[in-house]
Amino acid sequence: MKLPLWILVLLGVFALAACGADDAHEHDDEDGHGHGDEHAPSEPEKGEHNGRLLRAGDVAVELAIFEAGSPPRFRAWLYRDGKSLPPDAGSVQVTLQRLGGVAEVHTFTAAADHLVGSGEVYEPHSFDVEVSATIGQQSSVWTYESHEGRTTIDADAAETSGIRVA
Repeated sequence: MKLPLWILVLLGVFALAACGADDAHEHDDEDGHGHGDEHAPSEPEKGEHNGRLLRAGDVAVELAIFEAGSPPRFRAWLYRDGKSLPPDAGSVQVTLQRLGGVAEVHTFTAAADHLVGSGEVYEPHSFDVEVSATIGQQSSVWTYESHEGRTTIDADAAETSGIRVA
């Protein structure tokens, strides 16, 4: 069955409209662990560099993907009691779990006032994230979803539209 062009265009519009709703079900508890709570705020807490702020007790890690004028790489900032720490005050590792079971591990090294990830964060920026950090003697792990550009299409709508998953 061949669908009219206007239906295909309409499906594309709906898919694009859904792209901005990827974090609507995300929730970080006070330890920064994501739990998929449907009543959670749509925006995670941000740090002073506009990155995601992950807290555990008196320590925190701010994590962002920096891509202004360069290939995208993670940057991280460390905090204790709300105060910035030098980058050599701790260590960070980020593991990305992409669709299809592909895992990427990013280790960090000191650079100026922050830590920088070991490799490029390739597009699409859609993955499950695990952040492991040690600041002083305290080790913490946070997990959250970062599902950029993903959408869900109802099975009946997919069937009616002739959409198949390979």
